[in-house]
Amino acid sequence: MEETWKKEFTMLVESSGLKKNIQKRLLVAIEKLSLQEQNLLLIMFQKFPEKIPAFWELSLKKFDYVKNGVGNLDEILEEEIKLFS
Repeated sequence: MEETWKKEFTMLVESSGLKKNIQKRLLVAIEKLSLQEQNLLLIMFQKFPEKIPAFWELSLKKFDYVKNGVGNLDEILEEEIKLFS
């Protein structure tokens, strides 16, 4: 991740109200994304900083679906689309 983006993500995530350990986990996950994905996520976070905690919750739901088959992926993705619309 570019240093400028890392600073911007860190600032946005730290001001999100998420607990410190969750902030760290989210930043690690962001670093694993492709540059294109990071760019899109940064734009969404800049436009909707108040929605970062909800984004984290949806990410956990997607992970649970992928890992354990729990939930409905279509509903989760629909929630995510609505979140940033």
